[in-house]
Amino acid sequence: MAALYGYRVERGLRDALLGKLIWPLRLAYPWRPAGAQASDEPQESVGARDVVDGVALLAAWETDAGASVRSRLNQLIIDRSMPAATTPTNPEWGLVTQVMQTALDLADSVSDLLMAEGVHQIMQGNFDRAGAAMAVIDKQSLPIEPQVAKTPRGGASYTQRMALLCPIAAANTWPEDRRSRAESGLNNWLAHMMGEPARYQFKARVYRGEDANQKPIIDPQPMTVNLQDMGLSALSAVLMATTVHTHELSGGADTGFRGRLVEAFTQQILNPGDVTGLDIQQEGEINGLGLGHFEALATTLRALLDKVRPITRKDLVVPDDTLEAGQNEGEYPGVDQLELRSRADALIADFTAIKNAVLASADSDDLLNNLAALADFIVPATWPQQVQVLTNPAHNPEDFPAALAAVTATLELKSQQLEEAIATELDKDGVPKPPTHGQLVQKSIDQIKQLLGKDFPVLPCFSLGAYAADFNASLAAQADLTLNNPWQVSGWLPKLARVHDGLDRFAGALSAHEALIDLSKQQDFKVVQYPHQDKPIWAALPEAWREDEATPPDLSKVPEELREYLAQQPGAAYKDINRVVPKLALALHTPGGLDTVADDTLLTGLVCDEWAEFIPDRFQTAGISFHYDAPGARPPQSILLALPPTLQQQNWQFEQVLDVLHEAWDLTKLRAVRPKDLEGGIGALLPGNYLPSNYTDKLPSVTLQKMAFAALAKYKTSIVPLGKG
Repeated sequence: MAALYGYRVERGLRDALLGKLIWPLRLAYPWRPAGAQASDEPQESVGARDVVDGVALLAAWETDAGASVRSRLNQLIIDRSMPAATTPTNPEWGLVTQVMQTALDLADSVSDLLMAEGVHQIMQGNFDRAGAAMAVIDKQSLPIEPQVAKTPRGGASYTQRMALLCPIAAANTWPEDRRSRAESGLNNWLAHMMGEPARYQFKARVYRGEDANQKPIIDPQPMTVNLQDMGLSALSAVLMATTVHTHELSGGADTGFRGRLVEAFTQQILNPGDVTGLDIQQEGEINGLGLGHFEALATTLRALLDKVRPITRKDLVVPDDTLEAGQNEGEYPGVDQLELRSRADALIADFTAIKNAVLASADSDDLLNNLAALADFIVPATWPQQVQVLTNPAHNPEDFPAALAAVTATLELKSQQLEEAIATELDKDGVPKPPTHGQLVQKSIDQIKQLLGKDFPVLPCFSLGAYAADFNASLAAQADLTLNNPWQVSGWLPKLARVHDGLDRFAGALSAHEALIDLSKQQDFKVVQYPHQDKPIWAALPEAWREDEATPPDLSKVPEELREYLAQQPGAAYKDINRVVPKLALALHTPGGLDTVADDTLLTGLVCDEWAEFIPDRFQTAGISFHYDAPGARPPQSILLALPPTLQQQNWQFEQVLDVLHEAWDLTKLRAVRPKDLEGGIGALLPGNYLPSNYTDKLPSVTLQKMAFAALAKYKTSIVPLGKG
C-alpha cells in the first residue's frame, strides 16, 4: 500500500504540473520494501523502488498539516543543490495540499474497507483471510481482493452433462478382432466416427537404390493397401494409431498401426532383396482418405477417449431412493455384471489357449510364430531380451531354451495377476461376506485391462430399469425441448466448448468427423431433462427462463417485496426460476438416433463433460449497512426522559424533578416482577429469578440475611453522633 499511495501522490503532482517535486519527495520519503536485499540471484518479482513511500509521507503530513513535510523538502533541495525553481511557491504548495488531501481521503477509505473486510472474514470464521486484510496496512503485504462488498447473487442451479451413447447395434463393415469383441459398444461408435474402412487407401513408393547418375530408382506404380484388408476393427485402428512403440536398437519411435502397415506393404513387394526404402504417402487415392487423414482423425478421437469416463445409470437419471430400494450396486448401478463377466471370461480363455500354444513351442520359429498371436496381450517391444535374440537370423539354436524359460515366467506372472482374489470383508461374526456387485464388476474390468492394457477402455453395459419411463418421456418431447429445432445441441457445442475442456475435445472430434467423413444427422443429438414437465424447454436455451410477455404475471408466486413493483409494470412478466429449474439436463450424442429404451435395454457410453450451471434471478433482495455510534455506557432503553409539565416552561423546579423520580419509581414497581408474583407453579418455571438459600449450609447458597446484617453494621459504624463531629 505504501507504493500504491505513492503512485497516486505522484500522479496527482504530475496532473497538477508539479512533476518537479516528485524526485525530491522520493529522496525525502524513499520506498524501501521490508527485507529487500540486493542479490545476484534471479528473482520471480521485483518490488517497487522508484516511488514515494506513501504511508510515511501521509503519516508525516497528518502530524502538522504538512509543515514538516515542506520544511524537510525545502532543506533537501538546498542540501542537494537543486535549482532554486524546484522550491515550491505558496500557490504551488496550495496545489500540493489538495493532492495530499485527496490521498488522505483515499487512505481513509481503504482503511475503512480493510476494517470491514477483516470483520466480515472473522464473522465468516476465516481468520487467515481476516489476518491478511489487516496485514495489508500493518505489514505492508500485497493488497487482497475484498469480499465484504460482494452481495451473494441468488438464483437456481442444475447439473448440465454432455454424454455419448454408443449405437446399440451397428451394421458396419469393419473387420472384427479381439478388441472389438471385448468392447463392441465403443467399437460401434468409433466405426460411425471413422466412416467406412474402404475409404482409407494407403500408398507407398518403393525405392530400389540409385542409377549411374546417383538418382533414386523408384517403381513406376506405387503400392496400395486398403484399411479394410488389414483386418483391424475401428477400436484397434484408433488405439494402434496413437500407441507409440520405441525401437530398442535404433532408438526411434513408431506407432503400432504403422508397423502393421509396413508389414502389409512388405507382403506385396516383388523382389524384396532389391528394396532400399519405402516411402508411405500421406495422401490417398482421388476421393479417398490417406494416412494423414486417418491419423489425424484417430488422434482426435483418442484424445477424447483418454479424458472421458464410462457412463452408468446414475449419469443418465436423477437417482431416486424409492426406486433404488433393495439394490446395493455401489458405483455401478444398473450394470449387467454377468454380461461383463462373459466378456472377461472369453478374453481369458483366448489368452489361455494362446499361452498353452506358446509354452508348447518346439523350436525358435514355432515360438516366434506363437508369440505373434499373443501381440494383443503382450506388445512385442516388451518381450524379454532372450526373445529379441531369436529374431536375429544368425542366432544360436541353444538360445531357444533360455527364451522359452523367460517367456514362461512372463506368462505365469500375467496369469497370477489375472487370478488375484477379491478382498473379502467379514461380518460381525467373523464370517466372510460374499463379494458385492461393485467388486465383481470391478474385477471383470481389471482383468480385461490386465490383458489388453491399462489404457484399454472398458464400458460396462447397464439398463435404466424403472427410470426408463421418464427417460422415454424426454425422448418423446424433443420438439418442446429444442423448440422444434433439432440442431440446438450442435449449435450449443461450439459456444460451450470455449470454456469446457471436455466439450472442446468432443467438438473437435465431431468437427473432424464432419470434415472428413459425413455431416451429422438430426437424429444424432437428443436432449433429456429431469424432472419431466409439461412442454419442457431445454435449460441451456434462454427461452427456458423467459416468461411469455402475453402471459400476465402470477403475483402469488412472486416474493412479497416484488408484488407492488410488478403490479405497476404494465405487461411485465415474471417467471419464478425456482419453479422451472431442472435437476439434470443431458445433451446426448446418439448416432443413428434413439427413440425409446426398454427397461432391460443394455446401454453403453461415455461422459464427456459435466458442470453445475447457475442461473441468476432477475430480482435480488439487497441491503445496505451503515455505522452509528451506539451508547457505550448504558443501553438506550434505560434512559429516563423527562418533559416539562408546562408548555414553554423556562426552568425546572426542584419539586417537579422530585415528582418525576417518584413517578418513575412507582411505574418501575408496576412493571417489575416481585418475588411474591413468582409464588405457585410459575416460580418453578423461572429458576433464574431465585438465588439459592440454604439455612443448614449443606448446599452452595447465598446467605442473604447475613449479608443484610453485615451491611447494616457497616452503615451504623459510619454514622457520627451529633455534637461530636
